[in-house]
Formats: sequence, structure tokens, C-alpha cells
Amino acid sequence: MHPISPKIRETIESVKPELLAIAPDAAGRKARPEAWSKKEILGHLIDSACNNHQRFVRGAQNLAGDFPMYKPILWVEVQRYQEMN
Repeated sequence: MHPISPKIRETIESVKPELLAIAPDAAGRKARPEAWSKKEILGHLIDSACNNHQRFVRGAQNLAGDFPMYKPILWVEVQRYQEMN
């Protein structure tokens, strides 16, 4: 994993200015009422990564049948990403 870590950090640093340049109103805008905003999409990606990490660890322990259910719509609503800065 160590050889990949610098690449991940480099990618994050390269897109950080673009993400910070998104105006708050644009980040919260939805194309349709039922669609997610950019804020909600980013929150979902974080939630999804956290859930997938648990799955990798559980899978490595042969606990494949013990994966908690991930309900992305509920997670985004509970985390209230739309209300965040």
C-alpha cells in the first residue's frame, strides 16, 4: 500500500483547488429535486469508502456474511450533507 499512498495524496492535492473553487450555492444545487447535490455526492463517496473499508477487513477475516447493510440514501439524509458548508 505504501507505493500507492503518495499517488493518492498527489491526486487529492491536485483536485483540492478545484473543489474549493466550487461556489457554495453551486455545491448545494440539485439538477432535480430527487437528485443529489455535489455536497451530497461527495458525502456519499466518503460514506461508501468507509463502508467498503469495513467490507475489506471483514472479508479478510472470512466474515463475508457479516457485512452490515449500506443504505446510501438514508446515510446521506442522516449525515445532512446538504446543510454543510
